[in-house]
Amino acid sequence: MTDAPVTFTNLIALSAIWLSAVGALATAVHHSARARLDRHGHRIEALTSEVHELTIHVVKQNGRIAILEKGDET
Repeated sequence: MTDAPVTFTNLIALSAIWLSAVGALATAVHHSARARLDRHGHRIEALTSEVHELTIHVVKQNGRIAILEKGDET
């Protein structure tokens, strides 16, 4: 792999990738949270032990950058 020069476009692309990954992780954590009641009837949040895989592909074509999630390569 060659080192790409640090340009404004590259920084924007990397920021978009990072934000997409953080958003996907936050969504996964949100969806894995389950509400339940303890013995006193209080609502508590418990996280399940599910592992969520995040695979993204960055495609640059005709000067445009697209971030595709796994299975969305069309």
